This record gives sequence, structure tokens and C-alpha cells, in this order.
Amino acid sequence: MVEKPENARERYANFILPTLQRPFEIHRTEYEDGFRDRYVGLFTGKYNLLTMIRINKDGSLLWNIMHADDRRMNKQRMGELLYQKR
Repeated sequence: MVEKPENARERYANFILPTLQRPFEIHRTEYEDGFRDRYVGLFTGKYNLLTMIRINKDGSLLWNIMHADDRRMNKQRMGELLYQKR
């Protein structure tokens, strides 16, 4: 967020908590140093948004939000599916 002020990513911060509280999917994904849970949130409106949140071992969050079509969104589904909204 800080490194790219021209992208104004802070405008997406309000999507983080709803993604953690009511995820569309949760995937357990393997990284070099172990497994992390990746939360997926999908939002519709003027633009369709995909929210990806990774919870790190130290409890910090790494998040990204993107405008994407279904094919690009599907590429973000990695690892073991732990939860899927029905």
C-alpha cells in the first residue's frame, strides 16, 4: 500500500474484514517455509473484486485486491480447499 501511492490501495481496506469474517473460500497453501491459509472474498458492484488474504505465521496479513474476470480469479485458487461458501 505504501510503496504504490498512485494505486490508492487503501480504498480497498474495507474489504479485508468481511473477507476474514465471511470468506467465499479458504485454501491451505504450501509456501517455502510452511503452510498458510488464504482467504478468498468475492464482491460485486460497479467492478467485480477478488480479495486474497494470507495469514502469516506471526499473525500479520498480506492482502491483495484485484479486478479480474473468472479465469484470472480461478488461478488464485491454490492448495487444499478447507472451506467453501454454499
